[in-house]
Amino acid sequence: MRRLEDQKKMFYSIDSTERITEIDAQLDKLIERTQQIINSLNETDPYSPAGHEKSLLLALELNDLLFHYIYPVGELIVSNKEIKNISADISFDTGSSLLTKEGKLAITKLIETISNDISEWKIYLDQHNENVFDQEDYRTILLINGYSDLQGSGNPKERAAMNLDLSNRRAAAVAAEFEKQLTELKAKLKLSYNVKFFGQGENLPPKQIENGKANNPDRRITTISMVVGPKILLYID
Repeated sequence: MRRLEDQKKMFYSIDSTERITEIDAQLDKLIERTQQIINSLNETDPYSPAGHEKSLLLALELNDLLFHYIYPVGELIVSNKEIKNISADISFDTGSSLLTKEGKLAITKLIETISNDISEWKIYLDQHNENVFDQEDYRTILLINGYSDLQGSGNPKERAAMNLDLSNRRAAAVAAEFEKQLTELKAKLKLSYNVKFFGQGENLPPKQIENGKANNPDRRITTISMVVGPKILLYID
């Protein structure tokens, strides 16, 4: 339970716009079930024959939760903290939401990391002698946020609306290119995926410091939160 509480704390240290909600839901399920097992153990007399047998079964389930779910979910949280940025100056022409050749290449390079991540997951599970995932497919979830700088014509309200629209169209373009390239990996890697995108307009991107300049390339970015793991860990009913 302490490990889960630490994982929850680490997860909520991630900016709210970048959190993969499926991880949060999985943490809540694990905390709930862990507490149920703890309560059952506290209510069981381990010195009676029936109580001894029940205690062993509960301890076994708790051990399985730890190694089959809690430790791997910790790996997903670490991945969620690693945010990737795509520069709008390289990926889009000025004022455009059409991806450039360089922008598509940047996405291709990120797609290539998915194959590597799956290979690393297989190594991780082999090293930990975990067979529960052997027959499971893999899943990747991407959360894409588009941002703009403070440039534009019109009054501040009109400018902000235009920049919000542009950031949303750029995020949508990045999402569409990811889905296009992920389709090619789907059958090869037994991979399912979920791509979500949002336009953040003139909001300050996470980990950026406001410098007061309207023309700020650090604002003109698309951020990508991407996690890959066994489907059972990233699929919530």
